[in-house]
Amino acid sequence: MPRPQTAEAELRAAFERLKNDTPHELPKGSGITLTNVAAEARKPPSSLRKDRYPRLYKEITAYAERPSSPSQKIKPKRSEERRVGKECRSRWS
Repeated sequence: MPRPQTAEAELRAAFERLKNDTPHELPKGSGITLTNVAAEARKPPSSLRKDRYPRLYKEITAYAERPSSPSQKIKPKRSEERRVGKECRSRWS
């Protein structure tokens, strides 16, 4: 009979699936958060605590904080977008 995986191994596997965008439980494209990693591993969110799995917790938070695409790096504020839109419209009218 195969030995069951530890909770940490299941959480780590879920984290890898989310990084590779091949989740089993969540929709594709789901963001990587502590809650989503726990949900993907079919664990309650409280199971992924800093004091229980410090290395995994740090890896997930570091990965979640980094921008994943150029569009997420820095977005202009909505007021700036409106100002630019008004300038463009005034030029063409």
